[in-house]
Amino acid sequence: MPRCQTSFNTSFKPSFNPSPSGLSGGAPHASAWARLRRLWPDRVPCALCGASGDAGAWLCTGCHRDLPWLDGPACLRCGEPADTPPPAPGSAAPARCNRCAREPPPFERLVAAVDYRFPVDAMIRRLKFEGELWLAPVLAGLLLERCASADRPQCLLPIPLSDLRIAGRGFNQSAEIARLLSRQTRIPMRLEVLRRARDTLPQSALPLSGRADNLRGAFVVDRPVDGLHVALVDDVATTGATGAEAARALLRQGAARVDLWTVAHTLRRGPG
Repeated sequence: MPRCQTSFNTSFKPSFNPSPSGLSGGAPHASAWARLRRLWPDRVPCALCGASGDAGAWLCTGCHRDLPWLDGPACLRCGEPADTPPPAPGSAAPARCNRCAREPPPFERLVAAVDYRFPVDAMIRRLKFEGELWLAPVLAGLLLERCASADRPQCLLPIPLSDLRIAGRGFNQSAEIARLLSRQTRIPMRLEVLRRARDTLPQSALPLSGRADNLRGAFVVDRPVDGLHVALVDDVATTGATGAEAARALLRQGAARVDLWTVAHTLRRGPG
């Protein structure tokens, strides 16, 4: 069994705070992960197993390799396992799932780095609910690796939290991840565009069938988006309901295309 799935160094915290504001600009590097690791000090223990890794890596080579990467054939629209075979080289026909053939989501493409299971789920929970912001660069680095080959949007829009949720948590984890992506890709992040108009029940507390209703009308677009290609940024997508509702709000206001970039994605575990 991969090392990162047998141990998680839950007691480890860095002796410094790698704030997103410490990231420097610059054109994207061929290795996005290598670019991020240059910002971290030498010989930081691996955040998952505690082993000493490469200088500044934060994840040792073994744990990075053994993460639950989403590398299988997937529907380009929703990220789920594809029902059609992978397209032939040079073909314009994308792989797709039957659900998207019948009823595609409002976002054009879902880009996700890893499956939402251990140890990724534990890292995300520690960031969100325990305020361990040092994990934001680790998670952003994973997404940066995956979105480096995606179509380039004109701006990044983090999925907003309600004022009540922000007051309780003190930060928006999606905004922290989006800020890191923005600084490394030079795609502007715009916090003022999308707003959560009302507090909603936590999606994780609801059955899958009730998540879309919980979010209906929850997002408001406060700035012009006419003709823009935008990417929503989130930490995790389960049903995709949050991203879909935000995408609908943007498309109603004239956005030309909306993609959803998320660190982790919960798969249905099978085609269809």
